[in-house]
Amino acid sequence: MINESSFIADRIASAMQHLGNLPPSFTNSVNEIGQFIAANLAQDRTLFTLGLDTLAPLTAVFCQTMLYRNSDQRPSLPVIALNNQASLNSPNHSQHYIQPLQALAQAGDIVLIACEHTENDSLIDFIKAANDRGIACIIMCMGPLSEQIAQFEQIIHLPIEADNLARMHELSLFIFNGFSDIIEDQLFAI
Repeated sequence: MINESSFIADRIASAMQHLGNLPPSFTNSVNEIGQFIAANLAQDRTLFTLGLDTLAPLTAVFCQTMLYRNSDQRPSLPVIALNNQASLNSPNHSQHYIQPLQALAQAGDIVLIACEHTENDSLIDFIKAANDRGIACIIMCMGPLSEQIAQFEQIIHLPIEADNLARMHELSLFIFNGFSDIIEDQLFAI
């Protein structure tokens, strides 16, 4: 028999309350960005994902969902995870992201970036490379964009207000699931 854990019950209630108390502007932003991604995918554009810091596994799950979720009801979508071959321990790891982007991406494609913060020289280099190719960048992060990144064109910022990293992960997973549902609804009415 499983003992009920008040700690887990409290965490679930807290997460539900937190997600239920999101401001309408946040949910509108998630909806608008999801529709933007869907519209670009409908025009044969490719969506690239890049997760930095502790958010890399969440972007990988999102990419997997776009490729295989409801595979009996719809085809796989053109989504490419840029994290697969990158090593964060490498001093020049931004090239691991930039090179596949330069080889595969075309103007009009999109990059969905999930990171804790944007004060990162490698991220700036990556966004510059994307911007130079005419690729829009959607950036999910805690707080505002760094000054250097805010100056680029074709940047869509989705700020995540979270007290701690665990809360950011909860919200990020909620957002990725929301994007998945919006994209499937817009493209396949699933």
